[in-house]
Formats: sequence, C-alpha cells, structure tokens
Amino acid sequence: MVISLTYKQVCRRIRFPVHTVPRDDLYWEDGLLMLDNLVIDDKNQKGDTLGIRRLQTPHKLKRLNKTYLEFSDLLYENPPILIDTNGIVFSYQKTRWQNVISHKIKKREQMDTHTRIWLHGVNFAFLVSNPPVGKDWAQVLYLRKWPWLLYGFSERKENTTKRKI
Repeated sequence: MVISLTYKQVCRRIRFPVHTVPRDDLYWEDGLLMLDNLVIDDKNQKGDTLGIRRLQTPHKLKRLNKTYLEFSDLLYENPPILIDTNGIVFSYQKTRWQNVISHKIKKREQMDTHTRIWLHGVNFAFLVSNPPVGKDWAQVLYLRKWPWLLYGFSERKENTTKRKI
C-alpha cells in the first residue's frame, strides 16, 4: 500500500504539497483511505486534489499535522509516511550522497511575492519566498556536478559537505 520512492521518482510522480501520515497501518475501505477509523482521503468525492476531497467528505477526518510545500523541505526532515495532493501514499527513501557547496550571494532582486537570488558561479537565479536578511552566503545542493536546490543561507562561507538525498 505504501510505495517507497527515491528523489527521481518523487520529482516525477509526486505533486506537492505533501502531508505526513502518522503511521503506516492505513487501509482502504469503500473508497476511503482510513487510519484509526478516521478518513484521510475520500476517493468517492469529486475533486482532483486531496484538499478538495477532504472538504467535501461527510466523514470524520484524520488530522494531517505537517505539510511540505516543496521537495527541498523533505530533505531537511525524513518523515516516514506521506500523502501527496493527488492521494498517493508513499515513503521517501534517501539513496544518494550529494555535495552541498557555499556560494557568495551576488544580487537580490525583490519581487512582489518572492526574492530572486543570484549567486557567484551559478548561471541562474533561485527563487525564495523569504529573503535572507544578514546572510551573504548560500548553500546549494548539487545533483552530480550541477547546482540543483538552494539548501540554506549563512553569514560566512561554509565548508563543502555531503547530504543524502
């Protein structure tokens, strides 16, 4: 019932946001995904997303406490069981070690809803919703030899490290 996915599969198959599920003893009953006799997802309801189906169901709902809005959020924590916005229940399996390298922040462009961050040595910008205040360095997670995800910010240059993704 719970499928195990790696970073490639999560990036291709999963639609964010995703929510944590407290335990893996889930079961399907007449189109309802249940845990502790409470509904997590009601596939009998019309709607493309988990949220729309949960709003329409007449059944008592299991609370989904933690939400991850994007893939990088999963890297900081390792939640055991998740459900995506389409209703796919999965676990995220970290399988590969990758480098995290510090880059000096070259430029910050304030937009209406986000900030565009330009880094020395990276030829594209990263978008962040909360601009780094007082931070002059950004840590970038590399996928193989290419910059991939913004991992964090710091006041000084950090040593290159490895993270399992």
